[in-house]
Amino acid sequence: HMRNAQLNPEYNAQIAVNSEYIVGVGIFSDRNDLGTLKPMLENMKYDNLNDQYTCHNDKVLKNIGTTTKTSKTDYESIVTNYEYEDCSDCIHKTKCTKAKGNRRM
Repeated sequence: HMRNAQLNPEYNAQIAVNSEYIVGVGIFSDRNDLGTLKPMLENMKYDNLNDQYTCHNDKVLKNIGTTTKTSKTDYESIVTNYEYEDCSDCIHKTKCTKAKGNRRM
């Protein structure tokens, strides 16, 4: 909703950059950043060669596969899933995830 009595399509485009290289792109039909901006801002180091992230505690988030998600508007997207091997002793765990197990992204 454009707040001017018009209903126009809206898109939220986000680009994640690491060392001047684009490492992630997201285009969302959400009209705000509430559910989409946080993952783009987490500022984790990305290793393109091994397709994995490294967190602030030097833990590795490895690619565990892909899933296909369907939006409310029937748009299908393929999402890559990442998970840490072990978050049990991490001092940042309570700030990073609410999960009982390891952090997933």
